[in-house]
Amino acid sequence: MDYSALLSYARAIDADPEVGKEVIGTTLDLADELGDTRLLGPVLANNVGVATDKAVRSRVAYLAARHNVQNGEFGVALGMLMMVDKKSDTYVDSEALRGSVLAQQGRYNDALAPLLTAQALGAKAEKGERFDNVTALNVGRAYFGAGNYQRAVEYYARIDRGSDFWVDAWFEKAWSHFRAQDMNGAVSVLMVHDSPFYRDWYMPEADLLRAYSLFLMC
Repeated sequence: MDYSALLSYARAIDADPEVGKEVIGTTLDLADELGDTRLLGPVLANNVGVATDKAVRSRVAYLAARHNVQNGEFGVALGMLMMVDKKSDTYVDSEALRGSVLAQQGRYNDALAPLLTAQALGAKAEKGERFDNVTALNVGRAYFGAGNYQRAVEYYARIDRGSDFWVDAWFEKAWSHFRAQDMNGAVSVLMVHDSPFYRDWYMPEADLLRAYSLFLMC
């Protein structure tokens, strides 16, 4: 029944924005309760202006922006994220998304400010380990893209070993050492890839990078 109600609300919002103004808050709450806000993405992307309340409008803009990111509409997504109020609870997620979008566009220096803001606000709001690790990974990647390899190493190292993102982060950390012309650092990081921990992972790139590093050390 809950999903039926959610779909009915979504159709009402799409069919009549005036009706949508009355039910948008309830619809968002229901989607959060079900843990499935993706269903609202296509509807909200076409009805961003339906909400009049600042807090609700911020939630709508974030979900609409996320939907546009999934469709590769980065410019549209950035415009929608500008509608998120800085005082809203959604702001930390919107800054994390904005930083990721800017990095996807190759604007790595521009991406750092929103990503670092999201990291600081996320820690303050206790968003959880997964958010912290994802944000640290994205900050590391932004620093790498910007050519600041030492800072990239620092942020890759912040990712918890128990995180799902640790394996990728550790390999990218090795690349940061390599690009910084620190071959000793790259080889030391890549030694982990021959450990029992990596038996279930197939990463031939690690062997290639280690071979390149050892060759340049000769």
